[in-house]
Amino acid sequence: MPRFAVVLEGEIESIQAGVFNGRNCVLLAMLNQEVIIYDTAILNGRIVKPETWAALSISQITSPDPLPGNAAAIRGFVGCTAIVSGNYDSDTKRIEVDHFVNPVGSAGDVGEPFPKVILGPPETVIGGAITPPPATDQLINVNDLPVTVIQQTEDLRLPQLPPRNEFGFLVKLPAVGTSVGPQRNDPSGRPLPPPIAVVNGYFGKDDSGKPTVAYGYDVVVDSPDRSILVDPGHQISVTKAQARDRKNISYDINLQGGITLEVGDPATPRRVGVTQRVAVYRNDGNDGQLHRIGPIIDVPDVRGKPFARWRLATTIPYGATPFNQPPQQIIVRNETPAVKLEVGGPVEAAMGERLVEIIKG
Repeated sequence: MPRFAVVLEGEIESIQAGVFNGRNCVLLAMLNQEVIIYDTAILNGRIVKPETWAALSISQITSPDPLPGNAAAIRGFVGCTAIVSGNYDSDTKRIEVDHFVNPVGSAGDVGEPFPKVILGPPETVIGGAITPPPATDQLINVNDLPVTVIQQTEDLRLPQLPPRNEFGFLVKLPAVGTSVGPQRNDPSGRPLPPPIAVVNGYFGKDDSGKPTVAYGYDVVVDSPDRSILVDPGHQISVTKAQARDRKNISYDINLQGGITLEVGDPATPRRVGVTQRVAVYRNDGNDGQLHRIGPIIDVPDVRGKPFARWRLATTIPYGATPFNQPPQQIIVRNETPAVKLEVGGPVEAAMGERLVEIIKG
């Protein structure tokens, strides 16, 4: 029963609960092929949302309820996009996604030892100027196209991503303003660039499948304006968390995010004024402890800038740490002594623990 590693990306034609070879599973049809997703893969978090990599449950995957904006005839994830990394079984002529207790030991019979599926709406990216009328918590106009903003708890099958700026800090959409209107200045009188936005989302569909209204589940505003921030205090964020597993040789870590250089009232900001220290920890061990990844990252103060970026890119050989696999989950902290003294401890990213996207090869 040879199995070969395969990758598929395309539109979902049907999706339903079922049984295959005596095992509970989800039957997914796409690109004229049948994908068998065993319940062990789902229960072990191998079926995830895009962007956040949070796991989907069996009930979420097979729910017939339409996504926000879709008519009742558009059932669940039908018409959405699946990215499948699995194994093609030459006997059953099907692609299987399973969870292997000992993937390395099974490698002689398994082409892809770590199968997974990324399941999400058919992605549409809208980028451009924020145009009138001004945004609300539920609506933003980009290039004069109205986009309904899906609220975080509206549908848990979608990535839970609050509106934020390009540095990863949460923003108040009604405070953003538009690109059309009087010039906006920062507290020192410097002109602010017109605000733009990038929205990840999709178009809702009517009963016939025709696109109707644009919906956005991920809104990123490109603006250095501190007055739009939800929190004007010390902040740190994670905007990218990725690891590449080079199969028992090493794994590459690629992390980045933002950090605040100014804090306090936006009208009278106060600069942090020192080189800040960022530490990254993995918290996916069995000992319940935090284990630092790589060196402390120094972020120098940059005059005239309210925010800065931090980045950690490193390669860790297998055997160099107690963990012979990439981190599944991380915590990022600002451990600058002056900042810790001011706020009473390290500052952690507002969105909390961050799941890491694992790439193979």
